[in-house]
Amino acid sequence: MYEREWSELGKVDFFLEHLARAVERGEVPRSSYDSIAPRYLERRADLAAVLERGAARAPVASAPAGAPDVTVSTQVLPVAPTPVERPSVSGMPIPGVPVPVAPSRTPLSWTTVLIATGALLVIVAAAVFAIAAWQLVSPVLRFLFLGALTFGFYVAGERVRSKLDLSTGGVALTVVGSAMLLFDGWILIDGYQLTGPLPFAGWFLLCSVVYWLTELRLRSRFFGITGAAAQIAWWWLLGEGLGWAVEPRLAAISVVLAIWAIVARGVDEDSPFASLAGMLRLAAPIGAVAIVWAFMAQFGGGDATAFVSATLVGISVSVIVDALDLPGVSGAFGYLPLMLLAGGHVPSEWWQVVLFGGLGVTHIGIELRRGRGAYGVLGLLWTAIALFALGGALDLSDRMLVALFIALALVWSGIAFSMRRMKIAEEYRAERVRVMALTFEFGGWTLLAGASIATLFVTRAFPVVGLAATLSDAVLVLFAAAAILGASVLHRRPAVVGAMIVSLYGLWILLDVAAPALRAPLRAIWLIVATGAWYLAANVLERVTGAERALTRMAARLSVALLFMTAVLLDAWYVGLPTWQSAALLGALAMWFLADGLLDRTAVYFGVAGAAAVAAIAMWGGWHADGGFAAMVGSLAALGIAAVGLLVRRVRGLAVWAPWAAVAVAVVVAPVAWSDAGALAFGLAACAAAASVAAFSSGWIEGVLIAGVLAASAMLAALANANVTAWSTTGAMIALAAVMLLPSFVLDTDEKSVVGRTVRALCAAGAISIVMLVAVGIGARDLWYDVPAWMALDRNALAVSVATLGAYVLGASVAHDLENGLFVGVFFLLSAYWLKLGDLDRPPIEYFTVPASVYVAWCGYRWARLHPSRPFPVLCDVGAAALLLMPSAYALNAIGISAALAWQHTLWGIGLAIAGIALGVVLRVRVYFLGSVFALIYIAFVRTWTYLVEYWWVVLGVVGIGMIIVALARELRRQMVTGVRDVLEGWR
Repeated sequence: MYEREWSELGKVDFFLEHLARAVERGEVPRSSYDSIAPRYLERRADLAAVLERGAARAPVASAPAGAPDVTVSTQVLPVAPTPVERPSVSGMPIPGVPVPVAPSRTPLSWTTVLIATGALLVIVAAAVFAIAAWQLVSPVLRFLFLGALTFGFYVAGERVRSKLDLSTGGVALTVVGSAMLLFDGWILIDGYQLTGPLPFAGWFLLCSVVYWLTELRLRSRFFGITGAAAQIAWWWLLGEGLGWAVEPRLAAISVVLAIWAIVARGVDEDSPFASLAGMLRLAAPIGAVAIVWAFMAQFGGGDATAFVSATLVGISVSVIVDALDLPGVSGAFGYLPLMLLAGGHVPSEWWQVVLFGGLGVTHIGIELRRGRGAYGVLGLLWTAIALFALGGALDLSDRMLVALFIALALVWSGIAFSMRRMKIAEEYRAERVRVMALTFEFGGWTLLAGASIATLFVTRAFPVVGLAATLSDAVLVLFAAAAILGASVLHRRPAVVGAMIVSLYGLWILLDVAAPALRAPLRAIWLIVATGAWYLAANVLERVTGAERALTRMAARLSVALLFMTAVLLDAWYVGLPTWQSAALLGALAMWFLADGLLDRTAVYFGVAGAAAVAAIAMWGGWHADGGFAAMVGSLAALGIAAVGLLVRRVRGLAVWAPWAAVAVAVVVAPVAWSDAGALAFGLAACAAAASVAAFSSGWIEGVLIAGVLAASAMLAALANANVTAWSTTGAMIALAAVMLLPSFVLDTDEKSVVGRTVRALCAAGAISIVMLVAVGIGARDLWYDVPAWMALDRNALAVSVATLGAYVLGASVAHDLENGLFVGVFFLLSAYWLKLGDLDRPPIEYFTVPASVYVAWCGYRWARLHPSRPFPVLCDVGAAALLLMPSAYALNAIGISAALAWQHTLWGIGLAIAGIALGVVLRVRVYFLGSVFALIYIAFVRTWTYLVEYWWVVLGVVGIGMIIVALARELRRQMVTGVRDVLEGWR
């Protein structure tokens, strides 16, 4: 006994010794020792007290092998060895540092090793004898021989353990005898040809008794486990011999395990049966887990025997958990087989009603008496299953059964409410009642949620696709909604959202019964009205249920949105949009969110109202006439909403969100008039006006940009309607852009003033209108099919458009002091020039590269002028030189080039190189100068390469002379390099 305490005491002493030595060597600070050591010293004192109490009960308690050398008597053990003063590394004493003794360990005995090895060999020999020598001798001789060996090993084990003091070796010999005892039974049963499981059952019973008696003698724990295994085998084989099915056998074994747990709990630590009881305490829960899994793996029929057996397994596991003080939740694990049976074989018999009802009442009583928590949940579960079985026994309809479950949930909620109001003096009983009340409430909510979901599958009255609804369906669903609301009021729980959702489904069914021909959008209107009632009752519901008003209102909004989308989709699928019913639904949606915005004072809901209003009017227009009329009336509605917002600017939602949401929907609706360009132009123009009004009503003046873009789109639609020429389109769009740019030169452009912000927004809109013109021209040129005349811009019109864009950007940059805009404007002008070059027949590459080189160089000088403190951008110099020289030089060596073109590029290259050298000298730019020199050399080399190859001797002579000249001019070269360096030093 106390092996674990002895082992832990040795570990504590070992740790404290090494910690003290580390403090002495200076490896661990003294402060660390002071913070760590007290906890271990306190633990050592606790261990000493435990050993002292054990010594008081037993006259002599010997430490096991490997334990620290500590003598335990009736006197109190010292907490730690006598403190020894030790000098620290720094020379300062460390008072009070204990020096514990390291635990002594007994070396492994070779005698024990030899005995264990021999025991293994003997077991193998016995097995070989029982198998190989089966027919050589009679069963009596085999039994007598192995029986004598078995008895001899038992006696030898006892002698080795008691006389030689070799406990491990003695136990090993006894294990051999125990193993041979099994072979004895095998030989005896087979020799006398005993059939069936009962002989083996009897022998396993004998083995279990012998093993447990051995455990009482040796207290080695091994024989307790083997005896328990033999006991389980005995019960299993006994049940098989009696003709029991698998389930009753498992149930019987679980009952045996429960008896083990009860018996083991009553055994004291100092009892002779303590070791065996400890093994039984270990075997009971392990065996219970195995029984549960084996039962679930078996899962046979659903007869009464299987249900009763599963019930016994669950009860036995609960007894084991209770006897061994295990967590109460683990007791529910034993009822998994019963739950599996109930799920696989739906209970519908009266005996099942009695069984599950009795289990429910019993577990609820246990919960009130023991307070385990899990038993209360099990009790409610069995009660619900009993009600389900009652429905099957009475052959109730699905609707009636769901109604009974709802009623049961209300009963549970009422019980929970009553239990909370009970006044109990005893604290422990009050806590158990509180837990049970919480369990009843949780069970009620769970059952209500399940029953509410079940109404969907019981009624099957889904919108349009479900079965025809009846009045009983509506009553059932509304009863579920009322039950949820009642439970919320009773317990002050925020479950109002669930009641709202279920009630809406019930009202849908009620409308299906009352007016089956009513279209989905019109039904949704009634449901939206009902949702509004929930919305208005949010304050009252917050007081009586505790549900937050904001949560209830948000749930109402989401419900309205879901109803709207469902109804419109159904209308579109079965009838086709547009319809006046969907328009009416959109109008109801707009009114609902308008009221929501006024009541909740949240600006964004005014936006939803404005969007829905425009959509409703556009839907009505499409139903009344066509898409063109829908676009026109929708845009006019947006203009009207924007005007209202301008008049009531104090209401932020009406002044900001509603106008812009209305404009957005009107713009989205406008393309439905695509086939009617006139209606599209009118709609876009009205949208532009609405956006302008919305910009000023909301205070977001930059929204004028959107108005300008819409105006440009309206202009294009008007031009398409008039079917003008491409040049007329170009002129009209340029004129519109000029009108938008003109205020930038005559009005205030301060970005902080309203006028300045408006002017800037118009200026940006004008630029976008020119971009739209360019996009039309590019798109018309890329389309392979015929395009209308108004958008068929030729190359000249497109070049004019791009040039106008460049001029526009330059003008806007000058008007608004946008220095960087100058670079963009000039680039567009250069692009227009490139487009115009497309009219020429194979223009030289220099026509493109020379202006590009000039543009890059100009960008560099312009940048340097704008930012004098920054260095000149080197990339501009390199880019300008490369664009100026490289294309011509590269064109000289092009494959298949004609002689005329080669000479043309040569002249261009030489001229540009000379110009580059001159610019480099005048502007003092190294890149221009050196790059031009290199280009000139390259051109000369390429143009003379053919002649150099033909007159190779001349080349050799020139090279030789050149070498002589270089040799003679060595000193002059050094002076010339120095002079050139002095000249170039001041260049960029």
